[in-house]
Amino acid sequence: MTDERYNALMRSDVLPLTEAEIADGWHFCWEFDGLLIGPGWIELEFCHCFPKEHKVYLTIAKPPE
Repeated sequence: MTDERYNALMRSDVLPLTEAEIADGWHFCWEFDGLLIGPGWIELEFCHCFPKEHKVYLTIAKPPE
């Protein structure tokens, strides 16, 4: 998702996420008062919107060992 697309979605009450964006894990998260989050976002660590097997959770940055 581009910054332009992200900003357009956050500003709009009617612009929907595409099926591909949803499949990738983009969503307006209830845990964060409707913030649009998706792949690579640290907020996913606390999100319960998808089953934990969803591929989006594999994008959470892991601390170096």
